[in-house]
Amino acid sequence: MTAAQLDIAAYKRVPLADDVVFVGPDYSGAAFAMQIRQHWGDTGAALLTPALTPTFDPAYTYYDPRRRQTIGPVPATIVAIAIPEASIEALPFAADEEKPLELVYDIHITPSGETKRVAVAGQFIIYPGSTI
Repeated sequence: MTAAQLDIAAYKRVPLADDVVFVGPDYSGAAFAMQIRQHWGDTGAALLTPALTPTFDPAYTYYDPRRRQTIGPVPATIVAIAIPEASIEALPFAADEEKPLELVYDIHITPSGETKRVAVAGQFIIYPGSTI
């Protein structure tokens, strides 16, 4: 199984509350792990290890912009990603604070009785924002 590619955007001075949705199986009982790092292949402590909370919705509805239509209801596992504002502010931003901080992440999933795998991966970009 190839990991889905999904970039995630965050902003300085606000917490991140975002979701990754897996349409189909009920993964609410699976183990999830996410780490944000400066580069692919980095070892040692991650810059961030967000809290992940999976919930299953047997009647999830969403808008598909490619099809330009609402899809559902379909079964889906919604994985909530939460990062406090203080954790984002503590990251090592570049000297030029007008540029976004470009990091990488992946999410591992271990469904009950199955092998751990990378489900989603991509860039994790933190934009400077303008409101203080």
